[in-house]
Amino acid sequence: MKNLLLAIFSLFIAGAVWAQGVRPEHSGAWYNPNQSGHGLSVEVIAPDRAVAYWHAFDPLGDPLWLYIDGQIDGNVIRGEAYTVEGMTWGVFDPGTRNVQPWGTVDIAFTGCHAAELSWNSLFPDYGEGQLPLARLTAIHGLACHDETDALLGYYDVLWTETESGASHSGT
Repeated sequence: MKNLLLAIFSLFIAGAVWAQGVRPEHSGAWYNPNQSGHGLSVEVIAPDRAVAYWHAFDPLGDPLWLYIDGQIDGNVIRGEAYTVEGMTWGVFDPGTRNVQPWGTVDIAFTGCHAAELSWNSLFPDYGEGQLPLARLTAIHGLACHDETDALLGYYDVLWTETESGASHSGT
């Protein structure tokens, strides 16, 4: 019975988070703790628009950077992903830049500290899939709180520099 009540309560909380939608507080760095080494930088730039930069690796192991131009729909950032090739380090020549559509990406936020990334690539080597994400960093001054914080054990930490080093306090 206790597990059933907890499950119902969790669904209620998830519904409350869903109703809140994507907010500026969701901006920051996100990653999958089981696959450290690549992740996303998310920026909510308007009530209905966000951009994300997915730092990943291609099938050969080379770094891959995807730009996602996203529209906000409830708790999801949904958009087209693009890859850029051709510019050489130290030489800025826009004529050598090649922007290619890569596929579609959805970032569904289930709270302030959790999300799920789903993709469907135009390239068979990447295919489609999904990946759970956790918050890695947040934007200073944009504290994100939701009803799941207490359940998941999250709290805000304030870091301050002192002469003897860094200290922190939590709420």
